[in-house]
Amino acid sequence: MDDDKQIHIGCMFWNYMANRTQQLVKELWKMFEEKGISVSFYIGTENHFYQNEVMDAGSKYDYQYSSLSAYSRYEDFDLLIVSGGTLTISRTKEEADEVLDMLPKVPTIFLENKRDCPYGRSQILDNGSGISECTEHLITEHGCKRIAFISGPKENQSAIERKEAFFKTMDKYGLEFDEADFVQGNYGASIDELIEPLFRDGGHPDAIVSSNDEMALSVYRVAEKHGCKIGEDVLVTGFDDISVAEYLDPPLTTIRQDFHDMSEQVVELAMEMLSGNMPDSYVYHPKMIVRGSCGCKKCSEKAENKSADEGSDKLINRFVELQNMRQRLLSGANMNRAMLNAGNRKSYLHMIASLMEIEQLSGARLLLTDPYRIIQKGGPIWMPEELKVIIECRDGISHIYDEDKAPIIHLDKQEEDNSRLGGCNVVLLLFFEQFQYGIMELEIKYEEIEHYYIQALEIGLGLRYLDLVSAERTARRRLEENNRKLDYQANHDALTAVLNRTGFLREENKILERNIGSSIAVLMADLDHLKQINDTYGHGEGDHAIRLTTEVLENVLGDYKPVIGRTGGDEFSVIFTVPDDFDVNDCIEKIHKYCDELNEGSGLPYYLGVSAGCLKFKAKEGLNLRELFTEADILMYADKKRRRNMVLRD
Repeated sequence: MDDDKQIHIGCMFWNYMANRTQQLVKELWKMFEEKGISVSFYIGTENHFYQNEVMDAGSKYDYQYSSLSAYSRYEDFDLLIVSGGTLTISRTKEEADEVLDMLPKVPTIFLENKRDCPYGRSQILDNGSGISECTEHLITEHGCKRIAFISGPKENQSAIERKEAFFKTMDKYGLEFDEADFVQGNYGASIDELIEPLFRDGGHPDAIVSSNDEMALSVYRVAEKHGCKIGEDVLVTGFDDISVAEYLDPPLTTIRQDFHDMSEQVVELAMEMLSGNMPDSYVYHPKMIVRGSCGCKKCSEKAENKSADEGSDKLINRFVELQNMRQRLLSGANMNRAMLNAGNRKSYLHMIASLMEIEQLSGARLLLTDPYRIIQKGGPIWMPEELKVIIECRDGISHIYDEDKAPIIHLDKQEEDNSRLGGCNVVLLLFFEQFQYGIMELEIKYEEIEHYYIQALEIGLGLRYLDLVSAERTARRRLEENNRKLDYQANHDALTAVLNRTGFLREENKILERNIGSSIAVLMADLDHLKQINDTYGHGEGDHAIRLTTEVLENVLGDYKPVIGRTGGDEFSVIFTVPDDFDVNDCIEKIHKYCDELNEGSGLPYYLGVSAGCLKFKAKEGLNLRELFTEADILMYADKKRRRNMVLRD
């Protein structure tokens, strides 16, 4: 490898909620940080194993984390470290293979599971020996005969290996196994309802072997509920030696995976592969740690020598962490407020950039797809062609790009991405339910992962919320536009575009109410000889004549801003405000004159004639407009009698 090139490693952990995963990530983070190597940790979680039932509805979208692998294709990695065990917890081998095939084809270290490929090596955990040792200890040291077993997920390889080791050990000692004592768990700490049948009717097994410590916590709770004391009435063992195992009452006998030693093995293997060598895969052999839960009164020497000060320090550190988390949660509340207060997506992104500055992030990027993607469970894992760098934060100073001018990272041009983060950083998925928006990259401390993981969930929620707000606004505008169209159609005449009878009756009273004390005129107009035009030239020409009548009224009365309505077949009603010196007879003459001028150059085979009657009055409360229009109508018919009898030119 070129000595001048900055090494860049990617670490894939799809299930960060597991205590084991957190400890492994912590050790790797610390070791790579000490070596000054740039590492991107792709962090996901399968919440449905680790949360309360009330959250189960949201957890069904955890499959989204599988596509987190796709984003690694934008990076120019020199090596990958892939936690295959955390990937396959809830997936079949075929589904896991599909996800793993998405990864860049660079030197790769597979954790927990062996994967045959020329560029890959593995750190394989010896699952079987640990379970066998626990089971044999319960049989030979404590005389247990009825032993229950709590297995991990059915399709998970490590769970299969641990289950097989348990049954082989039971067969070795000739012990029968009741199927009622077999529990199919999920590696989560909330399987109390699955444990309950082991304690019903006052009975219980002599011992319970759990495939991991998280599920053993459920055994502690259920046993206490039924008045059974762990370590006396029922013996329990676990696997992993998570951080709380030694503080349980009684402390949990378990199989220890020394995450520091395991991480050192991984880093050593990584450095060998980066130098161009391909050493053999490692097999890690865990060690049994004997404590009180299995019935032993004495613990192993290593556990026995743990000082009270060390335990006290851990509790103090945890207290400090919780206090810090309490303070950091306020920023999560601010994020939600920003989401609700933002008028649009651009404003929301500006608020996110501001929060990055407030938290003084040394490095951060928000990379979004355009548009968002809808990912369905069981569907193909997709690969977006490009990502937009929408927000970039360096040394506490943020820059937000307009989405149409944002730098673009292309899938097949990783070397052109000059703004990628350095040091140890974390990559988090931005999604809400089936809607996926992109990723957030953060150069932070290891202790801040959980805080920003929550932030990423909130940002995904915020982006979805704003999409819904935008969609609602668009729908509302369309609805308002449709309502305006419907209102227009309901109140206007389709032929002439002036008001119809219904619309005119609504408007005439508004004119009166707005102009109390002012002079107002009402006018009735009628097209002359419409029947003769229809009979001679057809209804199409008759419609044209009606439209021309509208043109006459609009042009003659336009200065008065009249409200015109077609209130009958060829009959029009008009209301408009006028000056006090307005002359109704002069108005009628102007209508006749306009028709004469139009007839001179129209080229029509008939004369267009409009008869009209007009009244002027002072607007006042309680005035009956219908009576006034009736009087104007009488005047119109009087005018019609004076008009020509023949409409045809020939």
